[in-house]
This record gives sequence, C-alpha cells and structure tokens, in this order.
Amino acid sequence: MRNFVLFYALALLSLHFSAHATPLDSRERLVAGSFLGRTGHVDGKLSDARFHYPKGIALDDKGNVYVADTQNMAIRKIGDAGVTTIAGGKSNVAGYRDGPGEDAKLSNDFDVVYIRPTCSLLVIDRGNAALRQIFLNQEDCNYQSSSISLTDILTIVGAVIVGYAASMLQQGLGSSFF
Repeated sequence: MRNFVLFYALALLSLHFSAHATPLDSRERLVAGSFLGRTGHVDGKLSDARFHYPKGIALDDKGNVYVADTQNMAIRKIGDAGVTTIAGGKSNVAGYRDGPGEDAKLSNDFDVVYIRPTCSLLVIDRGNAALRQIFLNQEDCNYQSSSISLTDILTIVGAVIVGYAASMLQQGLGSSFF
C-alpha cells in the first residue's frame, strides 16, 4: 500500500497536482488538488485543496504525504483528514522565521525529507541556506529512536545533491522546464 501511495505522490508531483495519475492496475483518479490546474493555498477536503508549484514530497510511516508547496512557501500534509498546512504559508511572503505552524516562514526554494528515527521532517531550505527540522506527531510514526542511521544521512545528502542539481539545471535551462 505504501508503494501505491508513493507512486501516486510521485506521479502527482510531476504533474503539479493538476492532472490525473493512472497506476497500471487501477482506474485514474485525482488524489488532491485541482484537475483544472487551479492554483492557490486552500486546505480541506482532497478535492477542494489547492497547491501552487509543489516541488517535493516525503512519505511518513502511516502513509501521509508531505508536500513542499514552494510558491505558497508552505509545507502541506495529505492525510486521511484531507490537506492541512503544517508550516509556513500564512504570510505568503518568503523569509526565514522559525515558529509554530503557519507562523514559520520559508523561502520559495525548499524540499522535505522524512527522517524516520526522529519522526521528523528535514526541510532543505535552499533559499535561506538552511537545514531545518519539524517534529511530527508521534501517531504518524511507527518507529521512534534518538539516533540517525547512515541510511538517513545518505537520504539527506542525496536529497541535497538532487535539489542542487535541479536548481543548477533550472538556472541553466530557464524556468520553463521546471
């Protein structure tokens, strides 16, 4: 089931949450956002939610999907209850401010990585040249530990390298390709 959800999330990310995703063994259906390509920052039911240039995703142990909604400068959670904003997005202005939930500020160039041992998201905030951490609700994590494994470190390093490469490609090729 997790692979199925991950497939959907990856397919949707590549389509900016504005089109249908079709797994090989299923009928197509919209998971979240607008199939008409409408953008915005709207939480709520999956069909009512709006995103604006989602650029990265992470998946926790319970199957929740966390979205780096870059033009809304917000981190969004897609779960059983629908779509919610867990960080940023309140001011709709890029910046750097740590704080609770929507009071936090992010740049418009960031990504998220799920860190299983600490039940947290690592936010790779390239626009602010910062790595930030958001601790998730424990009920979203099956596994709890205080140490970070080599796999987690390699995941973080890989995400940073891929993000940096994508940023360089975007600068070199222009924003029309991303």
